[in-house]
Amino acid sequence: MTLSAGARVERFVVEAVIEKGQVGTDSYVALDPELGRRVELLVFPDEEAFAPIVAAARLQARLSHPNVRAVFDVGRAGDRSFVAFERIDGEPIGAWLEREPRSEERLRVLLAAGRALSAAHAAGIAHGDFDTGSVTVGAGATEIKVRDLGRPADATLVRADLQALASVLDAALPDATPRIRRALADARAGRTPSIEAFLGALEPPSLKLWRRFVAATALGALALIAWRAGLDRAQLCSGAEVRLAGVWDAGRRAEVERALRATGRPYAAGVAASVVRTLEAYAGAWAGMHREACEATRVTHRQPEDVLDLRMRCLEDRRRELVAVTHLLSGADAAMLDRAPDGAGRLSPIAGCADVAALRAGLRQP
Repeated sequence: MTLSAGARVERFVVEAVIEKGQVGTDSYVALDPELGRRVELLVFPDEEAFAPIVAAARLQARLSHPNVRAVFDVGRAGDRSFVAFERIDGEPIGAWLEREPRSEERLRVLLAAGRALSAAHAAGIAHGDFDTGSVTVGAGATEIKVRDLGRPADATLVRADLQALASVLDAALPDATPRIRRALADARAGRTPSIEAFLGALEPPSLKLWRRFVAATALGALALIAWRAGLDRAQLCSGAEVRLAGVWDAGRRAEVERALRATGRPYAAGVAASVVRTLEAYAGAWAGMHREACEATRVTHRQPEDVLDLRMRCLEDRRRELVAVTHLLSGADAAMLDRAPDGAGRLSPIAGCADVAALRAGLRQP
């Protein structure tokens, strides 16, 4: 049954239907009132037949990359399951290509999509069905997002993604067909097909120079000695701040401090400062743990995938606690002022998300 505007799916409030699926999956624009942002909400029956959708979403949620559509949440609500995706205002790349005459701009956008696939492969994730419907291009082509990732990568799927990307490039850039085919042949020549090698062969010299300049400016001497592949892998683990947007950022910090000060108590400013320090430290520890857990699997390869999954689930639990506390404190009144420091201090310790033995045993850290 299609949901009406105003219907709730867990915390999400439906605003409009995007698409009514043919096999029981419907998508909606929905508001996440806790974070104050709109998402694309995919809703489907909580049945075994739809388990692959959940599995794919959970796999994709491990990947943080500027050219990959983010997965914000996966869960159940009554007899339904849902996945909350990043909401992208744009159009399929196929429609965009029909209107964009500039070859250099087409190449820039398609290279960005290719880097998303490359990052996914480095994280052990493949697409498996990549085409012009798999990429959304935002206004001005400043936002390029690959969607529908979520299959465990193997050589066959990596090869399929490489061939599919080459086919899209070939159709979009007919004048570059010989160069595309040479790059494809070279990328296939190694033991493992590599989209990264394919993209490197297609990047124009000016873009390569610009990327090197940016890296050198941002990373200083490190960029001169770091391997490019190493940097790309590290970028996979830079998404903690996105997960904390609207949870604990400058806007939410100001709301909490303003609400506590507005209670009018003579000690309100001191309480507000103490609570803000506590929450600032907690959010910093969360972001640090999120990055460390990701890098341990994606960059240094000293931690297996199943441990990363356990730790990320734990961190998501901690994030939800932080959401609840900051949401409550941003509307604090005088009666809540005295309890605010204790409430902030009782958040479950971030360190518990590094206790693998306890996480494996299904224990919640005190």
